Amino acid sequence: MLGDYTSFWQNATSVKQVGVQASRAQIRSARVTAAGDISSGVSYYASLNYNGLDLTPDEPIFGLYDLYLTFKSPIALITVGKQKQTFTYEMVGPAAFLPQMERVLSPFAQSRDLGVKFNNTAFNQRATWAVGWWGFDDQGRQATARVTALPYLSQDGSSWFHLGVDYRYQGAVGGTLRFRGKPQSDVASYFVDTGKFLANFSNDLNYEAIVQHGPFSAYGEYTRAWVSAPASENPEFFGYYVVGSWVLTGEHRGYAAAGGVAKQIIPLRPSGAWEFVTQYSRIDLNSGKIAGGNMGIGYVGVNWWKDRFWKFGVAYGVTGLTKSNTYGVTNRLQLRVQWVH
Repeated sequence: MLGDYTSFWQNATSVKQVGVQASRAQIRSARVTAAGDISSGVSYYASLNYNGLDLTPDEPIFGLYDLYLTFKSPIALITVGKQKQTFTYEMVGPAAFLPQMERVLSPFAQSRDLGVKFNNTAFNQRATWAVGWWGFDDQGRQATARVTALPYLSQDGSSWFHLGVDYRYQGAVGGTLRFRGKPQSDVASYFVDTGKFLANFSNDLNYEAIVQHGPFSAYGEYTRAWVSAPASENPEFFGYYVVGSWVLTGEHRGYAAAGGVAKQIIPLRPSGAWEFVTQYSRIDLNSGKIAGGNMGIGYVGVNWWKDRFWKFGVAYGVTGLTKSNTYGVTNRLQLRVQWVH
Protein backbone atom coordinates (compact mmCIF):
# COMPACT_ATOMS: atom_id res chain seq x y z
CA MET A 1 0.00 0.00 0.00
CA LEU A 2 1.20 3.49 -0.89
CA GLY A 3 -0.41 6.62 0.57
CA ASP A 4 0.58 10.09 -0.65
CA TYR A 5 -0.04 13.75 -0.02
CA THR A 6 1.16 16.25 -2.63
CA SER A 7 1.14 20.04 -2.34
CA PHE A 8 1.71 22.27 -5.39
CA TRP A 9 2.56 25.92 -5.91
CA GLN A 10 3.04 27.45 -9.38
CA ASN A 11 3.97 30.65 -11.13
CA ALA A 12 1.43 32.40 -13.36
CA THR A 13 2.85 30.94 -16.57
CA SER A 14 2.55 27.41 -15.25
CA VAL A 15 -1.11 27.99 -14.41
CA LYS A 16 -1.74 29.18 -17.98
CA GLN A 17 0.08 26.15 -19.39
CA VAL A 18 -1.42 23.30 -17.37
CA GLY A 19 -4.09 24.83 -15.13
CA VAL A 20 -4.12 24.97 -11.34
CA GLN A 21 -2.62 21.83 -9.80
CA ALA A 22 -4.71 20.97 -6.76
CA SER A 23 -3.00 19.74 -3.59
CA ARG A 24 -4.50 16.46 -2.47
CA ALA A 25 -4.09 13.16 -0.66
CA GLN A 26 -4.25 9.88 -2.52
CA ILE A 27 -4.14 6.15 -1.97
CA ARG A 28 -1.46 5.71 -4.63
CA SER A 29 -1.68 1.95 -4.59
CA ALA A 30 -3.47 -0.67 -2.50
CA ARG A 31 -3.25 -4.26 -3.66
CA VAL A 32 -3.95 -7.76 -2.47
CA THR A 33 -1.80 -10.45 -4.06
CA ALA A 34 -2.05 -14.22 -4.33
CA ALA A 35 0.70 -16.39 -5.79
CA GLY A 36 1.69 -20.04 -5.71
CA ASP A 37 2.41 -23.24 -7.60
CA ILE A 38 -0.23 -25.18 -9.47
CA SER A 39 2.28 -27.95 -10.20
CA SER A 40 6.06 -28.37 -10.31
CA GLY A 41 6.18 -26.59 -13.67
CA VAL A 42 3.32 -24.11 -13.46
CA SER A 43 2.79 -21.15 -11.12
CA TYR A 44 0.18 -18.40 -10.88
CA TYR A 45 0.15 -14.76 -9.81
CA ALA A 46 -2.86 -12.50 -9.28
CA SER A 47 -3.22 -9.05 -7.75
CA LEU A 48 -6.33 -7.00 -7.09
CA ASN A 49 -5.98 -3.20 -6.94
CA TYR A 50 -8.19 -0.83 -4.93
CA ASN A 51 -9.19 2.03 -7.24
CA GLY A 52 -10.74 4.01 -4.36
CA LEU A 53 -9.89 7.73 -4.47
CA ASP A 54 -8.97 7.55 -8.16
CA LEU A 55 -12.19 5.85 -9.19
CA THR A 56 -13.67 6.98 -12.51
CA PRO A 57 -17.40 6.59 -13.30
CA ASP A 58 -16.76 3.59 -15.57
CA GLU A 59 -14.42 1.73 -13.17
CA PRO A 60 -15.24 -0.85 -10.49
CA ILE A 61 -13.99 -0.18 -6.96
CA PHE A 62 -11.50 -3.05 -7.42
CA GLY A 63 -9.55 -3.75 -10.60
CA LEU A 64 -7.46 -6.70 -11.73
CA TYR A 65 -3.85 -5.47 -11.80
CA ASP A 66 -1.97 -8.68 -12.63
CA LEU A 67 -3.21 -12.09 -13.67
CA TYR A 68 -0.85 -14.55 -15.27
CA LEU A 69 0.46 -18.10 -15.42
CA THR A 70 4.16 -18.96 -15.66
CA PHE A 71 5.33 -22.20 -17.27
CA LYS A 72 8.84 -23.58 -16.77
CA SER A 73 10.59 -24.91 -19.86
CA PRO A 74 14.20 -26.00 -20.49
CA ILE A 75 14.90 -22.79 -22.41
CA ALA A 76 12.92 -20.10 -20.62
CA LEU A 77 10.11 -19.16 -18.30
CA ILE A 78 6.96 -18.56 -20.35
CA THR A 79 4.47 -16.14 -18.80
CA VAL A 80 0.99 -15.62 -20.25
CA GLY A 81 -1.58 -13.05 -19.12
CA LYS A 82 -1.71 -9.48 -17.83
CA GLN A 83 1.76 -8.55 -16.60
CA LYS A 84 4.56 -5.98 -16.74
CA GLN A 85 6.10 -5.16 -20.08
CA THR A 86 9.86 -5.57 -20.43
CA PHE A 87 10.82 -1.98 -21.28
CA THR A 88 12.69 0.57 -19.09
CA TYR A 89 14.17 -0.28 -15.72
CA GLU A 90 11.62 1.99 -13.99
CA MET A 91 8.80 -0.27 -15.18
CA VAL A 92 10.54 -3.63 -14.82
CA GLY A 93 11.91 -2.97 -11.32
CA PRO A 94 9.56 -2.86 -8.30
CA ALA A 95 8.35 0.74 -7.98
CA ALA A 96 8.29 0.46 -4.17
CA PHE A 97 12.05 -0.21 -4.11
CA LEU A 98 13.13 2.75 -6.28
CA PRO A 99 14.99 5.60 -4.54
CA GLN A 100 12.66 8.23 -6.08
CA MET A 101 8.92 8.28 -5.39
CA GLU A 102 7.65 8.30 -8.97
CA ARG A 103 8.73 7.22 -12.44
CA VAL A 104 9.78 9.68 -15.17
CA LEU A 105 9.84 7.74 -18.45
CA SER A 106 6.12 6.92 -18.53
CA PRO A 107 5.60 8.69 -21.91
CA PHE A 108 7.61 5.87 -23.50
CA ALA A 109 6.49 2.86 -21.49
CA GLN A 110 3.35 0.98 -20.59
CA SER A 111 3.20 -0.58 -17.16
CA ARG A 112 1.06 -3.66 -17.80
CA ASP A 113 -0.66 -5.32 -20.72
CA LEU A 114 -2.04 -8.63 -21.93
CA GLY A 115 0.73 -10.61 -23.53
CA VAL A 116 3.20 -13.45 -23.53
CA LYS A 117 6.76 -13.16 -22.23
CA PHE A 118 9.82 -15.41 -22.46
CA ASN A 119 12.70 -14.77 -20.06
CA ASN A 120 15.70 -16.41 -18.44
CA THR A 121 19.16 -15.81 -17.01
CA ALA A 122 22.49 -16.56 -18.69
CA PHE A 123 26.20 -16.82 -17.90
CA ASN A 124 25.72 -18.11 -14.37
CA GLN A 125 23.10 -15.43 -13.59
CA ARG A 126 25.38 -12.59 -14.68
CA ALA A 127 22.96 -11.70 -17.49
CA THR A 128 19.23 -11.79 -18.23
CA TRP A 129 17.13 -11.68 -21.36
CA ALA A 130 13.41 -11.19 -21.96
CA VAL A 131 11.16 -10.79 -24.98
CA GLY A 132 7.43 -10.17 -25.07
CA TRP A 133 4.49 -9.66 -27.40
CA TRP A 134 1.62 -7.47 -26.25
CA GLY A 135 -1.59 -5.74 -27.25
CA PHE A 136 -4.13 -8.53 -27.44
CA ASP A 137 -6.80 -5.99 -26.49
CA ASP A 138 -7.29 -2.38 -27.68
CA GLN A 139 -3.79 -1.10 -26.83
CA GLY A 140 -2.24 -1.73 -30.24
CA ARG A 141 0.30 -4.37 -31.21
CA GLN A 142 3.57 -4.11 -29.29
CA ALA A 143 6.79 -6.06 -28.87
CA THR A 144 9.52 -5.61 -26.27
CA ALA A 145 12.96 -6.99 -25.51
CA ARG A 146 15.39 -6.46 -22.64
CA VAL A 147 18.95 -7.68 -22.13
CA THR A 148 20.95 -6.98 -18.97
CA ALA A 149 24.48 -7.71 -17.81
CA LEU A 150 26.23 -7.65 -14.44
CA PRO A 151 29.90 -6.98 -15.29
CA TYR A 152 30.93 -6.60 -11.65
CA LEU A 153 29.66 -8.04 -8.36
CA SER A 154 31.72 -7.87 -5.17
CA GLN A 155 32.07 -10.96 -3.03
CA ASP A 156 29.85 -9.57 -0.26
CA GLY A 157 27.29 -8.20 -2.74
CA SER A 158 27.59 -4.61 -1.50
CA SER A 159 29.05 -3.30 -4.77
CA TRP A 160 27.91 -4.09 -8.29
CA PHE A 161 27.53 -2.66 -11.78
CA HIS A 162 24.44 -3.22 -13.93
CA LEU A 163 23.90 -2.46 -17.63
CA GLY A 164 20.83 -2.95 -19.77
CA VAL A 165 19.44 -2.31 -23.25
CA ASP A 166 15.71 -2.40 -24.00
CA TYR A 167 13.68 -2.23 -27.22
CA ARG A 168 10.00 -1.59 -27.80
CA TYR A 169 7.92 -1.60 -30.97
CA GLN A 170 4.67 0.30 -30.55
CA GLY A 171 2.03 -0.06 -33.25
CA ALA A 172 -0.50 2.66 -33.91
CA VAL A 173 -3.99 2.43 -32.46
CA GLY A 174 -6.58 3.51 -35.01
CA GLY A 175 -3.83 5.03 -37.13
CA THR A 176 -2.59 7.33 -34.35
CA LEU A 177 -0.04 7.47 -31.53
CA ARG A 178 0.20 9.64 -28.43
CA PHE A 179 3.02 10.39 -25.96
CA ARG A 180 2.33 12.17 -22.68
CA GLY A 181 3.79 12.43 -19.21
CA LYS A 182 3.35 13.87 -15.72
CA PRO A 183 5.94 15.69 -13.57
CA GLN A 184 6.65 12.77 -11.21
CA SER A 185 3.27 13.11 -9.52
CA ASP A 186 0.32 10.83 -10.10
CA VAL A 187 -2.17 13.55 -9.10
CA ALA A 188 -0.74 16.19 -11.47
CA SER A 189 -2.01 16.94 -14.97
CA TYR A 190 -0.15 15.78 -18.05
CA PHE A 191 2.50 18.48 -18.51
CA VAL A 192 3.90 17.18 -21.79
CA ASP A 193 1.44 15.80 -24.33
CA THR A 194 1.68 15.32 -28.09
CA GLY A 195 -2.03 14.69 -28.43
CA LYS A 196 -3.09 12.02 -30.89
CA PHE A 197 -1.36 12.37 -34.26
CA LEU A 198 -1.33 10.29 -37.43
CA ALA A 199 1.40 7.65 -37.24
CA ASN A 200 2.25 4.13 -38.28
CA PHE A 201 4.49 2.90 -35.46
CA SER A 202 7.29 3.84 -33.11
CA ASN A 203 10.65 2.16 -32.49
CA ASP A 204 11.88 2.91 -28.96
CA LEU A 205 15.34 2.19 -27.54
CA ASN A 206 16.33 2.50 -23.88
CA TYR A 207 19.69 2.29 -22.13
CA GLU A 208 19.93 1.62 -18.39
CA ALA A 209 22.81 1.62 -15.92
CA ILE A 210 23.21 1.28 -12.15
CA VAL A 211 26.40 1.65 -10.14
CA GLN A 212 26.19 0.43 -6.53
CA HIS A 213 29.10 0.90 -4.13
CA GLY A 214 28.33 0.30 -0.47
CA PRO A 215 25.81 2.91 0.70
CA PHE A 216 26.12 4.91 -2.55
CA SER A 217 24.29 4.22 -5.80
CA ALA A 218 23.61 5.99 -9.08
CA TYR A 219 20.85 5.11 -11.54
CA GLY A 220 20.46 6.38 -15.09
CA GLU A 221 18.30 5.73 -18.13
CA TYR A 222 18.02 7.28 -21.59
CA THR A 223 15.10 6.58 -23.93
CA ARG A 224 14.60 7.64 -27.53
CA ALA A 225 11.57 7.06 -29.75
CA TRP A 226 11.73 7.15 -33.54
CA VAL A 227 8.18 7.63 -34.85
CA SER A 228 7.03 6.73 -38.33
CA ALA A 229 4.70 9.66 -38.98
CA PRO A 230 5.38 11.26 -42.38
CA ALA A 231 2.65 13.89 -41.94
CA SER A 232 4.51 15.15 -38.83
CA GLU A 233 8.01 14.84 -40.35
CA ASN A 234 8.81 11.58 -38.50
CA PRO A 235 9.44 13.08 -35.06
CA GLU A 236 11.99 11.77 -32.54
CA PHE A 237 11.27 12.15 -28.83
CA PHE A 238 13.58 11.45 -25.89
CA GLY A 239 13.76 11.34 -22.12
CA TYR A 240 16.35 10.60 -19.46
CA TYR A 241 17.06 10.75 -15.75
CA VAL A 242 19.99 10.43 -13.36
CA VAL A 243 19.42 9.51 -9.69
CA GLY A 244 21.92 9.56 -6.85
CA SER A 245 21.32 7.77 -3.53
CA TRP A 246 23.25 7.79 -0.26
CA VAL A 247 22.11 5.55 2.60
CA LEU A 248 23.39 7.55 5.55
CA THR A 249 23.17 4.58 7.94
CA GLY A 250 25.41 2.42 5.75
CA GLU A 251 23.02 -0.16 4.27
CA HIS A 252 23.14 -1.10 0.59
CA ARG A 253 20.82 -2.45 -2.07
CA GLY A 254 21.44 -6.03 -3.11
CA TYR A 255 21.00 -7.37 -6.62
CA ALA A 256 18.21 -9.68 -7.78
CA ALA A 257 20.00 -11.63 -10.51
CA ALA A 258 16.90 -13.45 -11.78
CA GLY A 259 15.20 -10.19 -12.76
CA GLY A 260 18.21 -7.95 -13.37
CA VAL A 261 16.99 -5.38 -10.79
CA ALA A 262 18.05 -3.89 -7.47
CA LYS A 263 16.57 -5.14 -4.22
CA GLN A 264 15.08 -3.01 -1.45
CA ILE A 265 17.03 -1.55 1.45
CA ILE A 266 16.89 -3.78 4.54
CA PRO A 267 17.69 -1.81 7.75
CA LEU A 268 20.44 -3.23 9.93
CA ARG A 269 19.32 -1.39 13.07
CA PRO A 270 16.04 -1.21 15.00
CA SER A 271 16.03 2.55 14.30
CA GLY A 272 15.79 1.89 10.55
CA ALA A 273 17.78 3.15 7.55
CA TRP A 274 17.92 6.73 6.27
CA GLU A 275 18.41 7.48 2.58
CA PHE A 276 19.08 10.80 0.82
CA VAL A 277 18.05 10.96 -2.85
CA THR A 278 18.63 13.53 -5.59
CA GLN A 279 17.54 13.36 -9.23
CA TYR A 280 17.46 15.32 -12.47
CA SER A 281 15.35 14.28 -15.45
CA ARG A 282 14.11 15.63 -18.77
CA ILE A 283 11.35 14.71 -21.22
CA ASP A 284 11.31 16.31 -24.69
CA LEU A 285 8.24 15.77 -26.88
CA ASN A 286 9.07 18.55 -29.37
CA SER A 287 10.14 17.29 -32.79
CA GLY A 288 9.10 17.66 -36.40
CA LYS A 289 5.65 19.22 -36.50
CA ILE A 290 4.80 17.97 -33.00
CA ALA A 291 5.03 20.41 -30.07
CA GLY A 292 4.23 18.31 -27.03
CA GLY A 293 6.44 20.29 -24.65
CA ASN A 294 9.81 19.97 -22.94
CA MET A 295 10.11 19.60 -19.18
CA GLY A 296 13.06 19.34 -16.82
CA ILE A 297 12.56 18.09 -13.27
CA GLY A 298 14.75 18.51 -10.21
CA TYR A 299 14.13 16.35 -7.14
CA VAL A 300 15.54 15.90 -3.64
CA GLY A 301 14.11 13.57 -1.03
CA VAL A 302 14.66 11.62 2.16
CA ASN A 303 13.45 8.07 2.77
CA TRP A 304 13.21 6.38 6.15
CA TRP A 305 13.12 2.61 5.77
CA LYS A 306 11.73 1.69 9.19
CA ASP A 307 12.02 -2.04 8.53
CA ARG A 308 11.57 -4.39 5.57
CA PHE A 309 7.85 -3.54 5.42
CA TRP A 310 7.49 0.18 6.19
CA LYS A 311 8.96 3.20 4.40
CA PHE A 312 8.25 6.89 4.94
CA GLY A 313 9.37 9.55 2.48
CA VAL A 314 9.37 13.32 1.97
CA ALA A 315 10.50 15.01 -1.25
CA TYR A 316 10.62 18.37 -2.97
CA GLY A 317 10.47 18.69 -6.74
CA VAL A 318 10.55 21.57 -9.19
CA THR A 319 9.46 21.28 -12.81
CA GLY A 320 10.33 23.74 -15.54
CA LEU A 321 8.03 23.40 -18.56
CA THR A 322 8.72 24.96 -21.95
CA LYS A 323 5.58 24.96 -24.06
CA SER A 324 4.29 27.27 -26.80
CA ASN A 325 7.32 29.55 -26.32
CA THR A 326 6.53 30.06 -22.62
CA TYR A 327 8.33 28.80 -19.51
CA GLY A 328 6.37 27.81 -16.42
CA VAL A 329 7.58 26.62 -13.01
CA THR A 330 5.72 24.20 -10.75
CA ASN A 331 6.91 23.29 -7.25
CA ARG A 332 5.67 20.33 -5.28
CA LEU A 333 6.09 18.79 -1.83
CA GLN A 334 5.35 15.08 -1.56
CA LEU A 335 4.80 12.92 1.51
CA ARG A 336 4.54 9.14 1.32
CA VAL A 337 3.71 6.24 3.60
CA GLN A 338 4.48 2.79 2.18
CA TRP A 339 3.76 -0.69 3.49
CA VAL A 340 4.74 -3.74 1.45
CA HIS A 341 4.52 -7.28 2.74
